Amino acid sequence: MNLKQILALLLLLTVVYVGFSSAAYTGVSEDNDDTPCGTPCSSSRECSNEQCSFCNPDTYTCSLRLRKNQMNMTRTEIDRFVGAINRMKALGIYDQFVLLHAITYPEIRYGPVLHKLKCVDQAEKYRLSEDCLNWAHKGNLFLPWHRQFLREFEKQLAAIDPEVTVPYWGWGSGWPGQESVDPQVNHLFADYFMGGNGDPNHNFHVMNGSFAQWPLRYSTGLLSVLTRQFDGTVPLPSSEHVLAVLNTTMYDLPVWQGPDDKSFTFRNMLEGNVGLEGWIGPPFMHNRVHVNTGGCMNRDSSPNDPLFWLHHAEVDRLWAIWQKKNPGATYVPVDGPAPPGTLRHEYMAPWDGKFNTPDFHYWYRFQVAAPESTRTRISDMDVDITTLGYRYDNMDP
Repeated sequence: MNLKQILALLLLLTVVYVGFSSAAYTGVSEDNDDTPCGTPCSSSRECSNEQCSFCNPDTYTCSLRLRKNQMNMTRTEIDRFVGAINRMKALGIYDQFVLLHAITYPEIRYGPVLHKLKCVDQAEKYRLSEDCLNWAHKGNLFLPWHRQFLREFEKQLAAIDPEVTVPYWGWGSGWPGQESVDPQVNHLFADYFMGGNGDPNHNFHVMNGSFAQWPLRYSTGLLSVLTRQFDGTVPLPSSEHVLAVLNTTMYDLPVWQGPDDKSFTFRNMLEGNVGLEGWIGPPFMHNRVHVNTGGCMNRDSSPNDPLFWLHHAEVDRLWAIWQKKNPGATYVPVDGPAPPGTLRHEYMAPWDGKFNTPDFHYWYRFQVAAPESTRTRISDMDVDITTLGYRYDNMDP
């Protein structure tokens, strides 16, 4: 190969690399014509239909994106998932999702002093103010907000590697090995996947695995690298707990209750704010998994630990199962007194045209996670997940 050919090859590689980086950052994939579901394919890059954007490796047709039980993932699938996350981190995209999750808490969004003046000292305003609302936790929005959050994250993974989807961790399924932190039993905690517990001799920093010593850009709790501190005194939810929650038929009380809601409804129980008599806690269910894992997962900035995505994919899967069991039950409240952005027909913050614009002081730091063009109503997420373009490999509890 002569010098001219070498220079031409280098130029080609540079163009390919820059194009790949741009697509990963903006979420833009190849500009294909809209391909209907069932179209033959050899790669997901050939599937541009929003609902069927995934090339099914079994049928080689454009299909729904498949979220797999992490225990069923092949080593190649794990490597691609881990690689896409590390690429997101290198591009600065991953940390945008961490920040967005953290500022769902109004005390983080506005700071403790202003939050106290605006919200804590004015009880009625706290109940009905958009400024004082927790966008994603301790209330009705918990499930639709995190479903949209997962979708936006998965879009960014697919922009880097279109074959990658978010797997789930069936912590309460009762399936063999899911509750184990032994990498010989559960490869989720193996060196080639998430790594294990933090090292108590190094402030519980995670020292092994694909995200060992991961630096943190945004963190509540003064953490500088990825940490875990497994808490054996707070065991994971059991399959009996999961079944009890799934047998609850009311999504939420029809009138907005606020962050101190103690009702035994599906959303409130799955989030983990209440538990049935005889259950050890609080915390319960979803909240218990965060506490059990500890470290970064037990912070407002919990997406700093990539385990977050597998945990919340399981929460979303359980909601999808509940939706199939209760086809007539929908998100509430539908009307009545409630903070703006919490009624079923309203847009969710920050995908609402207010908080995902330059007018909001934080937006420029999470604009990839909440593009200015995106508008998402609560009702958009309160649907059969197949209409959103994905499915789970197992819909049994």
